[in-house]
Amino acid sequence: MAIIHAFKRVPAPLFAALTVGLVIVGLFAFFLGIFSLFTSSAQATYRTPVYHPKALLLENEEAPKQNIQLFASLQPEKMPATAPNRSSMIAIVIDDMGLSQAYFDQIMQMGSPLTLSFLPYGKYVQEQAAEASKAGHELFLHLPMEPFDTRKDPGPNALMAAFDNREIAKALHENLTQFDGYVGVNNHMGSKFTARSAGMKVVIRELKRRGLIFLDSKTSSSSVGEGLAYQYGLPYAGRDIFIDHFHDNDFIEHQFERLLKTARIKGYAIAIAHPKAKTLQKLSEWLPRFEAKGVRIVPVSEIIKHQSSKPIQS
Repeated sequence: MAIIHAFKRVPAPLFAALTVGLVIVGLFAFFLGIFSLFTSSAQATYRTPVYHPKALLLENEEAPKQNIQLFASLQPEKMPATAPNRSSMIAIVIDDMGLSQAYFDQIMQMGSPLTLSFLPYGKYVQEQAAEASKAGHELFLHLPMEPFDTRKDPGPNALMAAFDNREIAKALHENLTQFDGYVGVNNHMGSKFTARSAGMKVVIRELKRRGLIFLDSKTSSSSVGEGLAYQYGLPYAGRDIFIDHFHDNDFIEHQFERLLKTARIKGYAIAIAHPKAKTLQKLSEWLPRFEAKGVRIVPVSEIIKHQSSKPIQS
């Protein structure tokens, strides 16, 4: 009661000021408690980012700096301690061929049977394709298709998602008649076009008519290429590993290790790389290492024949 009487003797303005002050202090303490609870919870649940293959960028997409920094801070995966498996096979596809004579000459010095995929509009495509075929390399045609990223130019006569069937057939014919000797086709860019069933049906039917095979570069997880190839009975395969979408020595080394691991697990693996200085240097180092580990370097067509669960043309 004495306290109540004391408060009654406090002047009204002072009482109001004290009340406001107490309310402000109470609100401050409340929000401070909420903030402390939130930050402690976040610290308890945070985990160091772990590298995962699905976090990798697809071919020709932009590489955010934070992704590169993240990779640089991580150690490559350790290979499983398994005995060499003589049945394991790796196919290495070199895309974007036909643009550089210097890189082509460097590749011709490598003894293993690589799969070389030539851009139909490449400056040196006809001469280089003929020479590569004589050297025992398998030839593919790197078919330009529209990507989602409008800043990327797939090149002349690219298959565009907005094309009708006649336009697709015309562009397809222009591309497929630029050089001879190739056994299959894989898409150059094409994240947008390969996600469009109507357009891809035109491509798959024409490839089957010509007796070719299809390798889905998988520049998009939305690609319908493999599903349609299976539906139409066209021999096909899908890319397992992109080697060099970060042009960094440590990253490329890491990707070759992943390639080896994938081949050991599946019995085979298909990698796509590009004619770049660091890539070719690492490739020249890894080819003898694959052999020493009991893994054969083969053309893509041999892996397709190996996949008994898929329709194969003899």
